[in-house]
Amino acid sequence: MRPLWFEFPDNPLTFAAEDEFLLGPGLLVKPVSAPGVDHADTLLPKESIWYESISGGVMGKDTWLKGRPQVSRLGVHMDSIPVFYRGGHIITRRERARRSTQQQARDPFTLVVALDQAGTAQGDLYVDDGRSFAFKRGVYTHRSFSFAGLKLRNAPYPTPAGLPPGTWDPDLKIERVVILGLPKGQSYEVTLSGESGKARRLEAAPGGADPGLPPAHGEAIVIRAPGTPLGKDWELSLSPAGKAAAQV
Repeated sequence: MRPLWFEFPDNPLTFAAEDEFLLGPGLLVKPVSAPGVDHADTLLPKESIWYESISGGVMGKDTWLKGRPQVSRLGVHMDSIPVFYRGGHIITRRERARRSTQQQARDPFTLVVALDQAGTAQGDLYVDDGRSFAFKRGVYTHRSFSFAGLKLRNAPYPTPAGLPPGTWDPDLKIERVVILGLPKGQSYEVTLSGESGKARRLEAAPGGADPGLPPAHGEAIVIRAPGTPLGKDWELSLSPAGKAAAQV
């Protein structure tokens, strides 16, 4: 957990923000801490693009409250806590509800790619067995994800000093890629290459950042990528529909 001023030290509005926090650098959380409320006013620092975590919509200046720059209002109910994705970051999620993390150990991942003003994003994922010190012998995997130029790449994360290179392949999969910040109304052809030496086409369609939201209410592009390996190098390429045929 990080206070907002930790990431935005040049924004004086963050100094007094005591009722919201960052979870890592890429997720902003606004807890609902009072009874009977139906909305939450959240400071979203203007230095970054922010995306609402259900629809995937941009929280731009048009959402600022009158007379309260950088503050946006979001409706809440008994089961909701406002969460926002920060542009420029790739967040990994497991979306199957389980009773414990051990029961999630074989579940596939979803990558949420939140684009910044330049249309880029970065992220990484570290996985080990979760119960031993075998990572000291290299029994772990650490992957780096990057998005730029409508291409998402999965590559090894640089090995930190003093730690052996990760050699563990847990055979985990990525099942979906959710991209936030692409132009509205644009459809895409998607190709995945490098995983097995042979390219394959993937399905892409409009949808929400949350899998429970009906697609018609979403503002993201959702790519279904069942069986895509986490531990292997690959590249996922998007081409605006109508241009892909000429490039293949």
